[in-house]
Amino acid sequence: MKSMWSFFENYFTPEECKIITLKCLNKGLKDGFIKGGIGKDGKVDEHFRKVKLVDIFLDEMPELFGKCMSAIQGANSHWFGDIKITGLGYMQFMQYNGTEGGYYREHQDTIWMGTSEKQIDGVDENHHRKISFSVQLSDSDDYDGCDLVLSGTDCEQSGPPPALTIRQQGTLFTFPSFMRHAVTPITRGTRYALVGWVIGPTWR
Repeated sequence: MKSMWSFFENYFTPEECKIITLKCLNKGLKDGFIKGGIGKDGKVDEHFRKVKLVDIFLDEMPELFGKCMSAIQGANSHWFGDIKITGLGYMQFMQYNGTEGGYYREHQDTIWMGTSEKQIDGVDENHHRKISFSVQLSDSDDYDGCDLVLSGTDCEQSGPPPALTIRQQGTLFTFPSFMRHAVTPITRGTRYALVGWVIGPTWR
């Protein structure tokens, strides 16, 4: 890999970000507690992340999925050494609220994909999340804190990504899903972001 991360500045216009946000909010949000595998003995750890979210699927916003995949494919080809990927199953719209002190502790996105998620692009084998991405939908002046940060250890090869650019509205930021990352606590306002995971054959 030439780099452990990549970004596309101003990839979405402010108007596109507003439209995406409104469409997702209209679906209704749920608490983003993670069920199983986080706390001891696989119990729900309600302190691992505090965020509200909703799942977004291809048939709901096909143009959005296509535009995100175009960026991922470009980053994969130029920076990530052509990791074998097969498709983008779904995305999540996330809302971090300053009054609730939203956050997401350090974690990795690579997980085993179960049999219910093996139909993407007609592929019949088990899959892992291979490339993760985040789209910044909010104006960075609308909130404080809530920064997406990569593990310093994992960034030793490439150095840390530019924090101000990642916060910039419309930026699409992407990295291999095995990289550890977190979202720092939000202290004021509301941050909206779109996240997704491009899958592929199991890591070898």
